[in-house]
Amino acid sequence: MEFLKKSLTQECEPFIIATVGMPCCEPDGIDLLLRNGVNVLRYNIAADLGYLEHSRRIKLARGEIYKAGKAGNVAIMLDLPFPGRKIRIGMLPERKHTVKKGEIVTFKTGKESINFHDFIPVNYPNIARFVEPGKDISIGDGELALKVKQQLSDESFSAVALNDGFIPCQKSVNFGHIVEAEIDEEMLAFVAETRPDWIALSFINDVQQLTKSFEIMSRYGITRLNTSFVIKIETQQGVDNIHQFIKLVDAVIIARGDLAVSADYFRLGINQKLLTDACKRAKMPVILSTQILESSCEWHVPARAEISGLTYAILDGINGIMLAKETSSLNNISRPLIVMNEIINECKKFKLQ
Repeated sequence: MEFLKKSLTQECEPFIIATVGMPCCEPDGIDLLLRNGVNVLRYNIAADLGYLEHSRRIKLARGEIYKAGKAGNVAIMLDLPFPGRKIRIGMLPERKHTVKKGEIVTFKTGKESINFHDFIPVNYPNIARFVEPGKDISIGDGELALKVKQQLSDESFSAVALNDGFIPCQKSVNFGHIVEAEIDEEMLAFVAETRPDWIALSFINDVQQLTKSFEIMSRYGITRLNTSFVIKIETQQGVDNIHQFIKLVDAVIIARGDLAVSADYFRLGINQKLLTDACKRAKMPVILSTQILESSCEWHVPARAEISGLTYAILDGINGIMLAKETSSLNNISRPLIVMNEIINECKKFKLQ
């Protein structure tokens, strides 16, 4: 696609990926994304919507892309919970549960809980095997941290909150352990039927894992002959092994959300630099993700660290920028896109001086 070629050949021309969520999944929302320069629409298949709803949203988006005269210039990306997957909170009586520092919370294997105070459900069997007393766990991108207090059974444990925060439905729980996803035939059949332009693979750590994933997907007719493969680097192992498999894919996503909780958070900036430089040497598109401009949804002038961080990433040669919460779950989704385009344009002016 033209935007991909442009990002590799011209400085400060990053393409934009927007995650499609509730605020922008209908025609008006898709049209807003397209008018603000979005090049790739990301559909997070880990979101528990069901394949019929995912299919409806993608079909609608393709119609809007065609109406906008952008067919062939805007890509559809499916982000798969495969070959690695997150362990997630199940369904709660309300969308999120408030937790105070010092509060003791019980986590238990299950899909749903009708009472926060009984237990918080986690959608994975025997979750207590991943924890031990005294170890820290975190929710989401690290917004809430807890210290494990006691293993109550194979399927449950208690933990004490280390800060005030929220436990939302469907959010990931980071135990410092990546779960290998089972082969989901229904998901792979859906991917084959959808025929996305791009597929993002999660938690890629080494070349053996990647080649095995390619082999499994080829059984369903999904290959690099008919789609582009993007890998998400979300662990220190993935960073350390990037040279093994960088030439086997079409782009790399620096998934900072999980990378900052699965690896030491204070190494995040170093890891981002290592991945950016490795991709530049290999002439491989590199995409920056997570907490790009979240503050701009609420503040007219965004957080200074976000402004500076995005500016330096663009000047350092980032080829793509992926918005997550900014367009999928927060209000005022046009604001991050406006701010992003302002920053991109200013970087281009600076480079021309």
